[in-house]
Amino acid sequence: KDDTNFGEYEIIIMVKILYSLGYWVEGDYILEVDVSYNQDVINYVKKNNIEYLKKINDSLYESQL
Repeated sequence: KDDTNFGEYEIIIMVKILYSLGYWVEGDYILEVDVSYNQDVINYVKKNNIEYLKKINDSLYESQL
């Protein structure tokens, strides 16, 4: 069983980067928790993977990065 969760870590990092650049709105669960890389957050991101990928792609398009 692969427990590395690289995809979820990548999503968490991208949300934090886009938020820092002003292309992500406040109030996201990832930004509100004290420890962004605990299993609860990983599970949340895994459960909402498609929504996060869409938001990340939209934000990247908007930012022209």
